[in-house]
Amino acid sequence: MAKSRDPEELKKIWVGWHDTGAPMRQKYTRFIELQNIGAKELGYKDTGELWRAGYDMTPAEFSAELERAWTQLQPLYDELFTYVRTRLIAKYGKAAERADGKIPAQLLGNMWAQEWGNIYDIVAPTDPKLAQYKPVNLEETLKKQIAAKDPAAAVAFASNTDLTTDAGQAAKTAAGKAMVHYGESFFTSLGFPALPATFWERSQFIHPRDRDVVCHASAWDLDSVDDLRVKMCIEVNDDYFTTVHHELGHNFYQRAYNKQPFLFRGGANDGFHEA
Repeated sequence: MAKSRDPEELKKIWVGWHDTGAPMRQKYTRFIELQNIGAKELGYKDTGELWRAGYDMTPAEFSAELERAWTQLQPLYDELFTYVRTRLIAKYGKAAERADGKIPAQLLGNMWAQEWGNIYDIVAPTDPKLAQYKPVNLEETLKKQIAAKDPAAAVAFASNTDLTTDAGQAAKTAAGKAMVHYGESFFTSLGFPALPATFWERSQFIHPRDRDVVCHASAWDLDSVDDLRVKMCIEVNDDYFTTVHHELGHNFYQRAYNKQPFLFRGGANDGFHEA
């Protein structure tokens, strides 16, 4: 999704991924019904209202605040949207056109169409005054820095390395840990203590060879004391650099309030950890 510029290939991938949800439709519908029953037992109209209740204001006030923020942002978003749509049509022609004026989601460089940075090469400004500002190739920079610091990790970046071998897996693990060290350094620079030794022993940094796992990144506090872990399938690139910092944010906050009573071991509101 990030690198392909073949509209038919992108459409096939996007449709194929979304088709996986169809077999779960009935079970998911039942799941939502059960959620709403539970929400009503707690005094809410439905689960949506329950979710909107955790922000130090009423659910209605929260909805109004979202609408206010969106109204303020929408003029800028509409201009950005129109510009991107125009550039995509120039690139892909009819494959980027829709009668309703929307942008086909599969062309935005991300499976969920939520981050558009991967199509910068298509939408970069052509004005010479702006075109001089080139995006940093963070992936290339990270690989160079990691390889210089850790020769063992450098093996993972060689084109002839078989990453399925023991040596390849060890190199990929070293590279993944190096990415996490970037994040750890950021938080220690703010005054937080370094991650415990057990974090490095017990976390999952890459996709294991011996079993299927969910690669969606997550952070865990196993004992409400110091057993912190992440579960990730790290690749050395821009996206994972951001994700590593995000997930470690959970871990450092989890440990920061580990001496608080249980009810206070959480974010200031339901969106705090996702900020």
